[in-house]
Amino acid sequence: MSNCLTFVFLFVMWICIQIRTVSGVCLDGRYGLDCSYTCHCTSGCNDVTGCSGNCTKGWSGPTCNMNNLALNKPASQSSHYNGDSTPPSNGVDGDYTSQIFTDIHQDNWWEVDLEKAYYIHNVTVHFRRDYKPRRNGVQVYRSLERNQTKTYHLCGAATIDSPDVTRITCNNKARYIKLYQGTNNNNLDTKDHNAGTAMDFSEVEVFSELHYS
Repeated sequence: MSNCLTFVFLFVMWICIQIRTVSGVCLDGRYGLDCSYTCHCTSGCNDVTGCSGNCTKGWSGPTCNMNNLALNKPASQSSHYNGDSTPPSNGVDGDYTSQIFTDIHQDNWWEVDLEKAYYIHNVTVHFRRDYKPRRNGVQVYRSLERNQTKTYHLCGAATIDSPDVTRITCNNKARYIKLYQGTNNNNLDTKDHNAGTAMDFSEVEVFSELHYS
């Protein structure tokens, strides 16, 4: 008897879900045709159009359908600024107030391992807002292999006039994204002449094509 009641209950639930889906009303957290897409926002998810509110951590875009592939992935860097011990993971922690700093006296790099290869559309760099000289000359590279200089391919570079949030297009496959700085920017720091070849930025985000799930 209990097995029969369980079957009837599950069947009724299935019918309800089907009716709700056909009628255009999706279960919480789903939207779109046949309710096949997941909402990635904290509020304001429409059954048809998706998100219109704030995106959950790691997602962005007008409807929160762009997934940051670099979030909380392993990161490393070549040096630290003047004994500073802030970790390279600050560049992929989703916190726009934390930063990474490299040394000012040598060529420097910072790298994130996406842990598998993706087709990369663009790399978004959130530079330090209150000090611009060190963004000048920062180059963004992509690669399928780690620490193999000849396999890194240039996506683009920032200048002193690049915006605080700079998007650089790659449009190719990569597992590793590396930021490199070899430009001495002391001449751009007219006050302290202390820019050197350092990099300082708060976040690197890596986006593939629009992602629906």
